[in-house]
Amino acid sequence: LQFLYFIGEKEQGEMEKFIESLTALDIKVVAFDMDQTAVNQHSMGRMKKNEVHKFVANASVDFVKVVPELVKRGFLLAIATHSDVIEYTEEIPREEHLIGDDLVKHLLEALFPPHISAKFFTVAYNTSRRRDLVNPGKVHHMKLISNHYSMPFENLILFDDDERNIASTSSLVKCCHTNPKQGFKFADLR
Repeated sequence: LQFLYFIGEKEQGEMEKFIESLTALDIKVVAFDMDQTAVNQHSMGRMKKNEVHKFVANASVDFVKVVPELVKRGFLLAIATHSDVIEYTEEIPREEHLIGDDLVKHLLEALFPPHISAKFFTVAYNTSRRRDLVNPGKVHHMKLISNHYSMPFENLILFDDDERNIASTSSLVKCCHTNPKQGFKFADLR
């Protein structure tokens, strides 16, 4: 199941403006939160395998439209999520659920062809479940993304719906808040 969206003249203009703004900011790496950003709903950190198709169907239209264009133009991509495989338990078994990297991989492979989904670097790390008091919000995620791509922080941007993640991470990288009821929109880059 891969989504193809027609990009009308208005949407093309909005996408061009978004990409021009990224370029003007000297952004090289674009990172998206998964829940309520790349997807217009919250997975609660896990999805039952028999319900994951509903999650995929709620992907942000602007996310699905812009990712192939970002790849085409040489931007590096990442998903930074608090959904984490540490959350698999006897009550939430891997055989019945998708969590963390497993959920991100399923989402990206359902939305994009392999040559695009493979371009994403994923950090699926729950700071509270791992009792990480040193790296609040998405700090740990952005450090790993920066290291993976050998890219300085000033060349990274994070789109996230959680204002706490924005507040704790904005001193490290450029952050943009997304409306959790809409998911990622081109206009989120301000």
